[in-house]
Amino acid sequence: MTALNTCLAYLPYEEDPARMGNAKSGRYKGAYGYNLSSSIRLIYKVDYENHEISLIIIGNHKEVYGHD
Repeated sequence: MTALNTCLAYLPYEEDPARMGNAKSGRYKGAYGYNLSSSIRLIYKVDYENHEISLIIIGNHKEVYGHD
C-alpha cells in the first residue's frame, strides 16, 4: 500500500484527524500537512462541525509551497 493510500485509508477514521499532520501557517493556515515521503506533501483541512476532511493539494514541496 502506498503512503497516500495508507493516509487516505486511516485519516477519516482518526478520532482527531489533525493529529496525523502538522499545523500549517501562511497560505495554508488552519490546514494540516502530512508527509507522504521525503518530498511529497498532502495538505488537508478538518471541518469538525460537518465531519468532513478536505484535501487541498498533493505535490512536491515546490508545487505545494511555491519554492524549494
